Amino acid sequence: MAANRMKKNVHRKDEKPKVRLKEKITEALELPKEVILNIPKITIFGCKDILIENYKGIIEYDNERIRINTGSGVIKITGSNLNIREITSEDVIVNGIIDSIEFLR
Repeated sequence: MAANRMKKNVHRKDEKPKVRLKEKITEALELPKEVILNIPKITIFGCKDILIENYKGIIEYDNERIRINTGSGVIKITGSNLNIREITSEDVIVNGIIDSIEFLR
């Protein structure tokens, strides 16, 4: 029974170094982190447009709040007159009057 616990702990410790190794390799080879590490890339144009690349799906969508699922958590956009101007399998463009952007993990 104690051997099983030790194996589980060893497995958990191995996961973190793999992520760090991926980050170091990505930086050394100057590869795009958002693609290799499965993280979103967010580009904000003033306070009216947001481009989110590498997203997983839309969780909530109305005029005042949009929640977008990503590989590293949820992005919550609040404001007024919000709408999804464009959506593809790789990215989503939100426009409107943007008051805040939150990252929920």
